[in-house]
Amino acid sequence: MKAPFLVHSNSEFSGLWVDLPGIGPARKHQFTQPQVLAILCLMRNEDWTFREAEVRLWEHSKLRAVLWLSSLPDYTTVYRFLWRLPDDTIESVLGESTGCGSC
Repeated sequence: MKAPFLVHSNSEFSGLWVDLPGIGPARKHQFTQPQVLAILCLMRNEDWTFREAEVRLWEHSKLRAVLWLSSLPDYTTVYRFLWRLPDDTIESVLGESTGCGSC
């Protein structure tokens, strides 16, 4: 299967589409940053592993509904998002949600 690939804009061939063999079509972002951040906060607050979070989200339709998840993110999506976050982001979000800045 061949998929279009856009050459980076800083190259002299910017805007050209080329076919790269073996690469599927690019996936749209299915999950918003707040949704993934909420999953990470749940993981931190409930002391879940990535696998436990995946299982619990799969088991609890009400939890998926609250997070507006029509499908479940793969653990790699959550893991990659975690590594892009600054170190104190989850703690500050959890602190703001409880109303206690120094908890």
